[in-house]
Amino acid sequence: MTRSTIEELHTTSRDGTAIGYARQGTGPAVLLLHGIQRTGSVWAGMAEHLAPRHCVLRPDLRGRGLSQVPQRVE
Repeated sequence: MTRSTIEELHTTSRDGTAIGYARQGTGPAVLLLHGIQRTGSVWAGMAEHLAPRHCVLRPDLRGRGLSQVPQRVE
């Protein structure tokens, strides 16, 4: 595994809710989204395969994995 394919974990914020995501590789971006009741880790194997040629982004959708549950808005 080269330095450019090492997975990096990040957090960003949207509307006051922390969103966790993994970033791996360099090149054109590829966004991998998980389904209901899953996390971005389901794509770990695919990300490793794509990372030598692409910048792979695997977010955890709100309320899953490293992402916060959003505050209820009235």
